[in-house]
Amino acid sequence: MENDIYERDAYIKAIQAVNDVIWEWNLDAKMIIFSKEINEMIDFDTDDLCNLKEFIERAAIEEDKDKALDELNDFLNNKTNIYNSVFRMEQNDGEIKWLQIKGRLSREKLFGNKVFIGVMTDVTQFISLQDRIKYMAYFDGLTELPNRVLFFQILNNLLIRSIREKKRGAVIFIDIDNFKTINDNFGHQHGDMILKMFAQLLKIIVDKSGQIARLSGDEFVIILYDYKDSKKIEMICDDIKNYLKNYFEIKDKQIYITVSIGIALFPEHSCDANELLKYADFAMYYSKLNGKGRYSFFNKEISDTFFRMRQIELELEMSIQNEELYICYQPQVDVCKNKIIGIEALIRWNNKNLGNISPAEFIPIAEKTGFIIKLGKWVIEEVLSTTSLWKKKGYEFKNISINVSPIQIKEKNFKETLFNTCKKYDIPSNLLEIEITEGTLMEVYKEEYKLLEDIISNGINIAIDDFGTGYSSLNYITALPFQTIKIDKSFVDNIIDNEKNIAVIKSIIKLSESLRYNIIIEGVETREQADLLEGLGCKIIQGYYFSKPIPKSDLEILLMNQGVLGGRQIGR
Repeated sequence: MENDIYERDAYIKAIQAVNDVIWEWNLDAKMIIFSKEINEMIDFDTDDLCNLKEFIERAAIEEDKDKALDELNDFLNNKTNIYNSVFRMEQNDGEIKWLQIKGRLSREKLFGNKVFIGVMTDVTQFISLQDRIKYMAYFDGLTELPNRVLFFQILNNLLIRSIREKKRGAVIFIDIDNFKTINDNFGHQHGDMILKMFAQLLKIIVDKSGQIARLSGDEFVIILYDYKDSKKIEMICDDIKNYLKNYFEIKDKQIYITVSIGIALFPEHSCDANELLKYADFAMYYSKLNGKGRYSFFNKEISDTFFRMRQIELELEMSIQNEELYICYQPQVDVCKNKIIGIEALIRWNNKNLGNISPAEFIPIAEKTGFIIKLGKWVIEEVLSTTSLWKKKGYEFKNISINVSPIQIKEKNFKETLFNTCKKYDIPSNLLEIEITEGTLMEVYKEEYKLLEDIISNGINIAIDDFGTGYSSLNYITALPFQTIKIDKSFVDNIIDNEKNIAVIKSIIKLSESLRYNIIIEGVETREQADLLEGLGCKIIQGYYFSKPIPKSDLEILLMNQGVLGGRQIGR
């Protein structure tokens, strides 16, 4: 008896130490009492209560009441060994609190009566924290959309329903085009605002007809379920494109965006969530390959395209080891002197299983997989070793050009690779020229601008390739002392009959003269084009009219004989 009382007093003291409410229910005397802490915990009058059941009936909100009473009855009827119940109650001011009630039957009997003693705790903050943790696990903090985890749960549930109910659905994969450029140009705060505003735009367009999620970065997905035909999907995609004809205005900045969209259908394409997302991703990437700002449905053509891409990716990994790569060289000719003054090195690949593969096909794959770093180092090594041999033989030319990817520029040791390889083969740094596209120029961060400045200050020249086809901006063109601008072939193709192209080239030449840039015209294929461009003031021409890209042995013959060539065509 004394041990029971001691244990009971110790239990009460332990509870009092944490400022919870102690309650004691005398089941036989039909009386319940609460400690004074209840007045601080909840706004509720307990004076006329006879038992815990009455407290639950009056305090618990309707949605939780039955469950809380069942838990109490199960304990009193010996169906459970522990009494533990959590429910919500509404305060007089409308505030909702979560209460947890725990209790146990005392082993002692006071005055012959059975006593049920326990503790009541305000767990509102704990529940809120749990809800927040759960929210963070399933929702994107920036856009408040479901995240990748919740997306797969939703999609898997819908796939089960689609099989049972024989209904169709679609996964629409959306990627913002050139989003990295927005972050680089305007800052990550502007980028985050674009993501939030775009998420709101999707909510307006989709409304209740589908579920939206943000997978990561600038990737969003829409799940549609139970639609009659593809017109519903096309309507949503067209609405997105039409809305994006307008700009987003953020802190006085007007920012336009486009998106590339890919669509996979279930059950037509698959009933597996991972496969559907992969197929929608394939279709989205197919949209990007075909000009961006458009949508594509997954189909056999796309499947074949990506099967080939996978083949190329696997074969590319062994291309250097298998000695399948080689360099072709295309001369750059000074038409006034009828002399080769520069050479562009162009990588080629002849694979034993796939045959000749165009750089336009395998370079993007190399960039996506990161193989471009290893590939780029191989090109630099191969080109400069060949250049060293030509210089030792006394061949004269002003520069050798190598195309580089933005991935290479961002590689930690890119600058050191250039300088060290030049030193290794005793190549003067001013003989080497690296070519970067306008797109690459816009992709590089401010840190890479410093790197480009270091490269230029150490004598290596930089040429802007494909000028006029990307995101031409005088801010970028004048930011660094580039030596050369290369006018893209697209301006040359129809120059004979296109006054606008002639006017553009004239303007670029005039600009370049003012900024002291060299001009190289690419893609010249006929004598008529060459004569017209020479008349416009273009002194350096590159193209099939003089020579296609040729192996180093053939280029060496041109270098050897160019001083005695009598005609205009060199290496035709």
